[in-house]
Amino acid sequence: MNRMPAEWEPHAGTWMSWPPSNYIEGDPEESDRARAAWAAVAQAVARFEPVTMLVDPADEQYACDALGVAVRILVTPLDDSWMRDNGP
Repeated sequence: MNRMPAEWEPHAGTWMSWPPSNYIEGDPEESDRARAAWAAVAQAVARFEPVTMLVDPADEQYACDALGVAVRILVTPLDDSWMRDNGP
């Protein structure tokens, strides 16, 4: 039987979605701040468990530069940064 584990239960890793370039329309600086926050969270979590980040092809280089080698990147069409809305 499949079930969704509770948030406090052990798990094998964390999945995240990278904020697309138009994350905050009309304010590129605010989008950059949001991306910096996502990168900081991903890097902090990656110290304790594997992190996989979904990244839109248009944002691949930006995400690679911001995330470094500690975070696994999967490139896929993406228009939302909330994994609960676009994840499995």
